[in-house]
Amino acid sequence: MRDWFKLLLISALAGLAAAWIIASTRSSAPTASSATSFADAVTLAGPAVVSVFADKVVTERNIKLIPDPMQRFLGVTPVGPERRRLERSRGSAVLVRSDGVMLTNNHVIAGYDNIRALLWDGRIARASVIGADPETDLAVLKIELSGLPIVKLADSSALRVGDQVLAIGNPYGYSQTVTSGIISALGRRDQNLSRFESFIQTDAAINEGNSGGALVNLAGELIGINTATLADAGFAVPGISFAIPANVAEKVLQEILLTGEVTRGWIGAEYGERLLPSGGSGEPTRLVYVRGIYQNSPAFLAGLLPDDDVIALDGAAIESAEQIRRLEATSAPGSQLSLSVRRAGLTLEITVPIIKRPKAGP
Repeated sequence: MRDWFKLLLISALAGLAAAWIIASTRSSAPTASSATSFADAVTLAGPAVVSVFADKVVTERNIKLIPDPMQRFLGVTPVGPERRRLERSRGSAVLVRSDGVMLTNNHVIAGYDNIRALLWDGRIARASVIGADPETDLAVLKIELSGLPIVKLADSSALRVGDQVLAIGNPYGYSQTVTSGIISALGRRDQNLSRFESFIQTDAAINEGNSGGALVNLAGELIGINTATLADAGFAVPGISFAIPANVAEKVLQEILLTGEVTRGWIGAEYGERLLPSGGSGEPTRLVYVRGIYQNSPAFLAGLLPDDDVIALDGAAIESAEQIRRLEATSAPGSQLSLSVRRAGLTLEITVPIIKRPKAGP
């Protein structure tokens, strides 16, 4: 009898211990919703993303193909009556100041007027252009409202490949659409989408109308401005999209708010890259060379010549054409650049004055 009672007591204690362990495990483990939901990030960033619509009137003339031998002889091309049609641009923008200042892509609003912003709460406001920078494809807009929600700008230099991200925007007119993905690559260049490129690549779904919208991290902070897909660069490949890093966007934003434009240095040269065979089993050497010189530019007047190899700039070794373009652009007008170039087997030092990059320049 005593043994039976002891066995019953041991079983009861074991059951209580097992129940305590299970309860502790359940309380300490994250729930499925907290581990997989992005709702907190969307709640923070979503209200700061607006839909942008802009219009322009396009004038066209229809060419009438009339088989008239006399008109063909005189070289006259008959045209029909003038026709006008309304063309609409659709995109997104991100509120970065509570007084209505927002960032978007330049290609969303360039050449358009009657720009309107549809806010997260259904309000529609007329937007004006404070300034634009076509060379990074960014523009700064403003709506005359106050007390608006904003998104905090993160330090995009801290991003890592594999970080989870969310894209929020207005694809095909579906405002406040959220998609998720990861950062696939950083520093993507040579996409022929803008002059100065260093894109975040992501596989978060971005479609027509997402341009100018927000790429955010899981803390709901802005890490980039969604800009294009690989289809915009000429290839219809899903899952490859590009965003302008937040650090680039913030710099453009501050310059435009301060002066209405972005000022860059310029010497008037174009650069290319070529590979020099190693002559052995090693990797070929990459050389940056002067691909062309603009007539009467500072580079032309200083004696820089096409086909010169650029070895160093202000003592820093040059490893890519993008590097020298960036160093040139960030140099203040009125300063000078010292280029070490190799020409016909000789190394030359050429000092070139920096001027302001022409607005409608190359």
